[in-house]
Amino acid sequence: MDQNEEALKERIRYLEEVNRWNLDALNLAISIGDFHNTISPLELNPKTIFDSARNYLLRLTAFKAIALFLVDEADFEFKLAGCQPESGAEEVQEEIDHQIQEGVFSWALRQNRAVMVPAREKKTSVILHSLSTRTNVLGMFVGLLPKQQTTLNNFVSDLLTIILFNTARALENGALYKKIRQHAVTLEETVTERTAELQDALEQARIANLAKSRFLANMSHEIRTPMYGIVGYTELLAGTRLTSEQREYADMIRRSGESLLTLINEILDFSKIEAQKPTLEIADFDPETAACDICELVQPRIAGKPIAVLCRVEDRVPGLVRGDAHRFRQVLINLMGNAVKFTDEGEIELCLDVDGEDDEGLKMHVRVKDTGIGIPEGQHEKIFEVFQQADTSSTRKYGGTGLGLSISRQLAELMQGSVWAESRPGRGSIFHFTAVLENYRPPRIKLDVFSTLSGRKALLADCNGTQTDILGRMLGRLGVECTAAEKAAAALALLRTAKKEGRHFDYCLVNVLLPDLKMKRFAAEARANSPSLLLIAFGPHARNPGRYKKIGFDAFIRTPFRRERLPRILQGFPPEEEDSAAGPAPVEPPTEQLHILLADDNPVNQRLTMRMLEKAGFSVEIAGNGRQAVDKITVAPETYDLILMDIQMPEMDGIEATKAIRRNGFNLPVIALTAGALTEDRQACLEAGMDDCLTKPFRSEEMIGIIRKHAAGDLKNGPADTGRRNRTGAG
Repeated sequence: MDQNEEALKERIRYLEEVNRWNLDALNLAISIGDFHNTISPLELNPKTIFDSARNYLLRLTAFKAIALFLVDEADFEFKLAGCQPESGAEEVQEEIDHQIQEGVFSWALRQNRAVMVPAREKKTSVILHSLSTRTNVLGMFVGLLPKQQTTLNNFVSDLLTIILFNTARALENGALYKKIRQHAVTLEETVTERTAELQDALEQARIANLAKSRFLANMSHEIRTPMYGIVGYTELLAGTRLTSEQREYADMIRRSGESLLTLINEILDFSKIEAQKPTLEIADFDPETAACDICELVQPRIAGKPIAVLCRVEDRVPGLVRGDAHRFRQVLINLMGNAVKFTDEGEIELCLDVDGEDDEGLKMHVRVKDTGIGIPEGQHEKIFEVFQQADTSSTRKYGGTGLGLSISRQLAELMQGSVWAESRPGRGSIFHFTAVLENYRPPRIKLDVFSTLSGRKALLADCNGTQTDILGRMLGRLGVECTAAEKAAAALALLRTAKKEGRHFDYCLVNVLLPDLKMKRFAAEARANSPSLLLIAFGPHARNPGRYKKIGFDAFIRTPFRRERLPRILQGFPPEEEDSAAGPAPVEPPTEQLHILLADDNPVNQRLTMRMLEKAGFSVEIAGNGRQAVDKITVAPETYDLILMDIQMPEMDGIEATKAIRRNGFNLPVIALTAGALTEDRQACLEAGMDDCLTKPFRSEEMIGIIRKHAAGDLKNGPADTGRRNRTGAG
């Protein structure tokens, strides 16, 4: 009975032990979620992960020792990464070496489960379990069992697999995170290094561009100085008694000089834009005036060509906008000059329109349409590249730098717009230019104020259909009914018919370029049919517009038509600037004898400027450099009314000379004569105390006009704006 009781007690103890083990195993299974969370952070290293896994592994069974062998990426060998207890590391390493030699190790790797194999001494067992994820084998788990344990519960085996899978995934994530972090550090270092290299390259490019710009500015200066002599002496020559052949040669020299100056300006403009993005100078300006001025400016360039230059301004274009008038005009000049260059006959039309507007501003849309040679397909974008033209052959007919269109696009982009082309070979081209202009105001004079014109009738004699359309629309907006005739004879026939039918025309506008027009005869017959008719001649330019009145016309109006000028003429008022079409006004003798000090070291320019001044009636004295100019002013300041100061001179340049004159208290006007064409050149002159600046080459009327303005005390740019200046020192 005692034996049975003892056996029963042993059985109870066994069941209690199994129950405790099951409860521990259940608690372990439940806590695996916490284990997963513990090893989830990406920044954990293998040792931290192993330490966390060890606590759970030792709860599975009474391991004598546990260890992790991880694959070394350098040589792909399995190396001991952690052992518990650390004193068992040598025994574990010997055991693994044995299993590798027996081929058991590689077999266990492929099982992806816990396997129990005999130990090296055959007295105990070893648990091997691959440490792997679904895609990678990272290592091997090794567990040495105590001598009395020869089996492994299935539940324990499953828990071991779960723990090791989570461990493997944590190790994989940590390794990937480490690589990503190392890559990020490397990438950041690379970016920092490349950024520094790029900044250095940009700085080198900026320095190179500035050096190039200085070189071009210096070359511009050196070329402009002799150009002043060429243009100036040609102007003086044209004012002498010449034969027709000599005058033709002089005109050729002048045109060649102007072409060379255009070339210099384009290269200088391009260098300024390339070196440093220019800023816009915002001011109010009239876009219609700018467009019409450009059309008149290109008229001399088409002399002798059967080309009509037309300007169309749509109703939506306001009379005043805010923007950079100089940049806006520069693009128009480039586009119109390009059209003139590639058009031999037909017409060139400059059209202003508005694409859209709001409270802040508007988008101006300019179209320059020509009937020239056109541009082949595939070349429409190439022509906007630097130094590129559609025709690049060695025998090309048309010259130029290939910079004008490139400069125009860059300036347009500066004004938040663009430039592009539509064209077909032999069909002409349309160049588009858009710019955003700010805070515009309504037109200064609205066409509808001329209400007395409503219902009037006009006869328009013009052989150009586009110009007829432009003028017809302008008359229509004034309320004037327009009838068109393509020939002078047809216009006279309409006047005769109107007289027979008891009707009449109020106005007759006649293009002076009509092929069949005999001006005097036309005027006489038109008057005979309609005595009250207002007879108006129009055309691109007239040396003596007054002659039209002598042969029977009431007025002459210069094309392109301006919205404010046309209604004035129809109302019977004289057109504004009517006499300006005759060319520059002759130089009037001065009301008082002005004595001018000319500081210039170039003998050719000295003689030229002196001759221009003497022809205008001024008295001139020469100073060969800035030092001499300062000395002359210091000795006899009351002698001089004004100084014309060259900038680059030996011993003392114009800037230093002007500063010395101002330091000594002399306030007479100083006008710079400079071959520097950059904005900063002018600014340097004004900051030195000069009152104004003339850029070489300049015409005599420009110089005389600026002299009279400042000699009269209108010193808008100078430091003293108080009438006639005090010529003596301050003390």
